Amino acid sequence: MPDVVSKGESAVQDAIVVALAEYCYSERLRFRHTLPYANQQGFEPNKICADMVAILANSVLLVFEIKAALKFPPNAALASFKKDQREEYLFLEEELNVPVHYAFNTVQTLAHALPGPFSAMMCAQTLTEIGLALPSLLTDAGKVKQISYTLFEYLRKSLQLRNQSGVTTPTAPNMIERLALIMNTSLTNSIMVLAIAPDSSILSLDATALSDLKNDLDNISENIDKNKYPVLAEYISAVKRVNKLKAEAKARAEAKAIENAEAVKRKRLIDELIDTESEKSRASEPNDSVSKKLSKRRGEHESFKKLGSTALAEKDSQSATPKKKN
Repeated sequence: MPDVVSKGESAVQDAIVVALAEYCYSERLRFRHTLPYANQQGFEPNKICADMVAILANSVLLVFEIKAALKFPPNAALASFKKDQREEYLFLEEELNVPVHYAFNTVQTLAHALPGPFSAMMCAQTLTEIGLALPSLLTDAGKVKQISYTLFEYLRKSLQLRNQSGVTTPTAPNMIERLALIMNTSLTNSIMVLAIAPDSSILSLDATALSDLKNDLDNISENIDKNKYPVLAEYISAVKRVNKLKAEAKARAEAKAIENAEAVKRKRLIDELIDTESEKSRASEPNDSVSKKLSKRRGEHESFKKLGSTALAEKDSQSATPKKKN
């Protein structure tokens, strides 16, 4: 049976979505989620920061960067880990209070993938096999220093808080739901930041003012009042810093690619020149076998010349010698 590691993040994501859907159905909870495409993901306000954003029962917010584990607890490590992405999530966690988590499998094969009848128990087991870790609890190399919760624990704790308060959890997902419905949009970063950022004046805005503020966020505008909305202004500054770093990295990569292409081109021209010169050299020199034959013939010719010269000399000598009289 193919395991989670070999099938990658998509297998973990599929298991999470199916398990959550079944869990919410069995508990009679509303479940709304977004799974953005790669070109919809990012740190910018009009994008979605993670692989999955969901709201359960208008009260539990899930923001997951989904990974497949390379190693399992207690020394868990995540595959395809990006240091710069973690730094963006750290800002969301520490400055904006966005409850973003890395979600990953803690076992080789999740219960969701085991053969057998589909059941609520199987989904609950899958939820206990998904580990959650805050960005601050991971290293730059993707090693998990501590698992914050299992997904099942996180759901139970968040729902318990909702039941105790009767209104909402500290992450205000009901506010996010309200904003998303008012603006008829998906759960983008700007929606989450508006709902969660500790700028208290946001809560008193009407629908029109909220929509205008969201547009300013989406456009990374300088119009946001730094005194009135300090956290939003800091988010905009962070987005600009990240975009600048990405643009610089892209420019460096493009320059390196051009440099490498020029180096390849120069090497090809040099190789062609060497080949041309070699062909000319071979054309101007006789073939080795022909050269050997010519040398042999020249040697034979010289030998014949010597033999002929010797015979003539002997004949001349004999003609010049007087005969004895009897």
